[in-house]
Amino acid sequence: MCKLHEYFIGVGIDTAYTVGLLQGLGKIVINTYYVENGFVYEMAGLRSVTPEEEYAALGFTHPQVASTLLKKWNFLPEIGIPIEYHLNPIYAPKPYTLTSIVLNLGLEALNFFLEDPDQQYSIFDPDRRLMDRVGLTTTDLIASVRDAINETDAIIANL
Repeated sequence: MCKLHEYFIGVGIDTAYTVGLLQGLGKIVINTYYVENGFVYEMAGLRSVTPEEEYAALGFTHPQVASTLLKKWNFLPEIGIPIEYHLNPIYAPKPYTLTSIVLNLGLEALNFFLEDPDQQYSIFDPDRRLMDRVGLTTTDLIASVRDAINETDAIIANL
């Protein structure tokens, strides 16, 4: 998500990169420690677990887990709060709302294209209110996500 860093208003590329890198921390922790309770994320792309399902099964969601750990580990609020609120970015505290929105939109686009890389751009329909709030166009969002996917593929190919 650091490709979208220019839209993370007032956030440096290092912070944007760290937010993007750590946003999945809660899912990793839940997947590691709650398997014995029958709760497993479908990492193979079969089906995403919704936050509502997480909460019903566990009493908390993956963003809450990530945020709690990041606070405990003394990460700055600029990193933990956008992760905590990325599913409902409009509710993020004022200085972190825009970063939460960009993270939400970036992850939405990433998940859309990872599910089926051949999907047509024309059917991708991000939340227009959020896009307008940060001044992000669908074209810029798609290009940033495509670049990130291509860079990741190149890194993996060279391993």
